[in-house]
Amino acid sequence: MKTKANSALIEAINVVYKDSKGQKLSPENLTKLKPSLRIIAGYLNVTQEQALIFALIVVDSYSGDTVNINEICRHLDVNSTTVIQYYDSFEKLEERSFLVSKPKRMESSEIITNKEFIAHHEVANAILKHEECPKIQKKKINNLIDAFGEIYTLIEKLENDHLSRAEFRRTLTRSINELTRFDFIKNMKTIGLNDYEIAVLVYVIWNVLSGSNGVDVERLIKEIYGAPSERMNFIQDLKQGDNDLTKHELLEVVPSRFLNDIELLPTHGLASKLKDNGIKMEIHKTKRSNIIEPSSIGEKNLFYNPSESNQISSVRSMMEDENYTALMERLSSKNLP
Repeated sequence: MKTKANSALIEAINVVYKDSKGQKLSPENLTKLKPSLRIIAGYLNVTQEQALIFALIVVDSYSGDTVNINEICRHLDVNSTTVIQYYDSFEKLEERSFLVSKPKRMESSEIITNKEFIAHHEVANAILKHEECPKIQKKKINNLIDAFGEIYTLIEKLENDHLSRAEFRRTLTRSINELTRFDFIKNMKTIGLNDYEIAVLVYVIWNVLSGSNGVDVERLIKEIYGAPSERMNFIQDLKQGDNDLTKHELLEVVPSRFLNDIELLPTHGLASKLKDNGIKMEIHKTKRSNIIEPSSIGEKNLFYNPSESNQISSVRSMMEDENYTALMERLSSKNLP
């Protein structure tokens, strides 16, 4: 449905993008842009500052391009510290789902501003079609499975490079704080698990519920902990039982062949806690396919045919000390090795 705000919306976005180029966000320029910013802000129901950021990004979004802070700086002809002052607007637009972001390639994953932005396709399409601004509903979290799914989705985004390590840390902390309304997660915080440990716990739970036995968490730990020493300390604490995940008998370590391998399995105690919260988990002890347990080897008698038995008896006789010495002397006398 076409609205009054839509009637001049595309022109307002064009004016903001074109007339802000090289203007350094000067007070005079911002005053000139106010009428157009007011139209954009009214459509999105955001501040004029957020409307400015959205307009600068949505134009390139129509070309299928993402936009980073460096490109906005070049457009406005300002340094990065000027744009970073607006970073709260970037986050607010992303929280409202007007913008979507991913980590900037080949940049430090520890700096939260190293991101690429693009306008949400539903909002960009609604503008082109002169439709009302869509209300993008976030998925409701109604139960503990939904809560686990929320955390697991963040882990997947981290593993697939859709979240930087720094952004994962911030988003994970925010999500877990919101999810403490569920008793299970609240209890995990109460016994002292930090956010990373809860992420590892949920990762194992989710994979076991999906049918895995032992869960290899080496890659996840590598993604979470940037420094090799942090990763190794975490693995060693788990293996030695000094980590809260093992101390509280939530997870057990499956024996592995290499020092940095780490495979985890839920305990029956964890399964009981999940059952109390309405989740049924079947635990099957993992068994490596390439390892034969001694107890599984049956006793068996070996039989030889007469010819082979005589040959073996002759060799055994030659290996006896007295016969072996005589054999060596005979060979030496014939110049044989």
